[in-house]
Amino acid sequence: MSEKLQLVGKTISGIIATAGEGDNPHRIWMLQFTDGTHVEFVSPSARRRLIRETGGHNRLPRAHSQVA
Repeated sequence: MSEKLQLVGKTISGIIATAGEGDNPHRIWMLQFTDGTHVEFVSPSARRRLIRETGGHNRLPRAHSQVA
């Protein structure tokens, strides 16, 4: 979703969160809506961890295979 106003009037059908380490709060939240769309909220520390664990910004893009 590119604009905040696209959230107005939607019905939430699910909420997803990953547990933080130890006593830390959940880090990544995703709201799923009844129309099939979703929006994700990522904390700054979770974003840094995801970047670090996936090879950072320096990784090469994966080639997508094409089915004939």
